[in-house]
Order: sequence, then structure tokens, then C-alpha cells
Amino acid sequence: MKLKQWKVWDVRSGRVGLLPYLQGLIENHIEMVREGRQVLKVIAEPAEVSAGLVISQRPKIFFQLEGKNLVTHPSGETIVNVGEILIIQAKTPHLEKRLYNRSRYAHIYTNLTNQRYVFHAYTRCANPSRKQYNIANSYIDHHKNAFVLQMLNELCENALRNSACFTALSQSLLQSILLQLMLILKQPHIGAGEHPIIHNCKQLIYEHLQDANLSVSLLAEHMQINPDYLSRVFSKYSEQRLVTYISECRVNLAKEILSNLNVSVEEASALSGFTDRGYFTKVFSRIAGMTPTQFRKSVCAVYIEGRSQL
Repeated sequence: MKLKQWKVWDVRSGRVGLLPYLQGLIENHIEMVREGRQVLKVIAEPAEVSAGLVISQRPKIFFQLEGKNLVTHPSGETIVNVGEILIIQAKTPHLEKRLYNRSRYAHIYTNLTNQRYVFHAYTRCANPSRKQYNIANSYIDHHKNAFVLQMLNELCENALRNSACFTALSQSLLQSILLQLMLILKQPHIGAGEHPIIHNCKQLIYEHLQDANLSVSLLAEHMQINPDYLSRVFSKYSEQRLVTYISECRVNLAKEILSNLNVSVEEASALSGFTDRGYFTKVFSRIAGMTPTQFRKSVCAVYIEGRSQL
């Protein structure tokens, strides 16, 4: 089965991981851009007054998979249909509303910093009054993130200026952005002089980070090498134990998840690959220097302080 034939529901059922699904999705959008069939919508209205809307400090890219996304912003409303891409400039006040198609809704949204590329998959079935389910999250650190972020900001700035050549320029920038995102997904950053075994191991960890069964043995099985040998090589060249690195990656993912105010600590624990809430709290506290609940409160405090200054 080709990647582009997978559905987001296959991610929910576990048939395919989020990373390979996203690769196939972006490949499909690149093809649509090349053929001139891709619909791109950009909301670029940075403002100091939100009037009950939400302000994100990072630019967002939405890939609409099922249903419609009704986005309210200062100048009106924008509807994002299936197959369309929406880009929201950083610091643009907005509010999303899910419009269901036969009781189904799904989208993937991503955001970037200069170091980190974060992607989330959301799906909803049946009763639209129930809480939105965040079914998958992951991230990749890569040196090319800053370049993608620069192109993304340029695209938004051109939309803001309402340039006459915006359509042609935006499609060109969009294609470049998608191609760079594919490069990041397929080739996570390899440090200068990094051992190939370490590189392959880290890539597998990114792909299986939410798998509760992720372990040294599972990684070694995928790489077809001895688990003890893998641990020794990783410790030698990374100056860090492999199990410690896995825990740090999971805690970093949990931080990204907890930054979404609608996600509980229990949900963050499960979505980060932990099966026990108590163990999750213990590991999180050791690495982050605070409990997950304290971290979530600190995120809320920063959010509230930012809103109060508007």
C-alpha cells in the first residue's frame, strides 16, 4: 500500500505511525502544488487585541483531512475544506471550530521554531459535543528548521502586504516549504561526526516515541544488532545512556503536549509512551525539574500573562 493511500484513521488504529503517514501526506501535497491543484489559504493578521481569540507565538500549518475547519480571525472567518492547506501567521488572533462530515473530523497541524518541528494529529468521531481527541504527537529537531521558518514568515508577510503577485509567489514558497519539511522528516538532523548507528537509532526513536513498547531491545531488533552492543555504542559516542536519551525525548514530547491547554496530564502521559502515571511523573520531575502538573500550570501562567498584556 502506498503511503498516500493511508487514511488518518489508520494512524488512530495503529496500522501506521504518524511520521510515515505525514511523509505520505506531504508528498501528496507537493504533487498537488506542482500540478496547480493545491488550495492554499493564509491568515496573516498580527494584532494586539484578540477579543476572545487565541494567539499562538508560532506560525501554524494545517492539513485538512476530514470535515471542515472554521477559523475566526479579526477580519472575518475562513473555512478550510478537505485537501486544503491553511497557514496562520504567528501572533494572529484566531479561534477554530470543527465542522463535521458524517460525524467525522480530522486534521494535522504543525508548528516550527528555529530548532524544533512539532506535528500533531487530531481526529474526532461520532458525538461532536465530546472533547477533541489528540491522537498523535511527535517532533524532530533539525538545523533546517530555521530556513523553513524563514520561508514561512516570508509567505505570511507577502499575504499581509496583499501583493499582486501573491498567488504565484505563495505557491512557489509553499512548494519549497513542503520539500524542506519532507527532507526534515526523512533525514532528522545528524550531528557533525555522529556515528551512523547513533543516527539510525535516533531516527527510530522519533518514529516510535509514542509506542509504550519502545525499548533498547526493540530498537536493536529493528536495526538487527545486539542490544548490549547498541547500548555500548550509544553510550560511547553520545556520552549518554540510551535509556536516558529515550526518557528525555519522551519528556520533551510530553512538554509539547502539555503546552496544549486542553490536554490533561493523564493524556500527556499516554501520548508520550508512558503506561503508568506515577512513573511518568517521576521521570518528568527528574528531567524537567518540576512535576507535569507544575509544568502545565507554568504554561497556563505564561499564557494568561500574555493575554493580560494585550
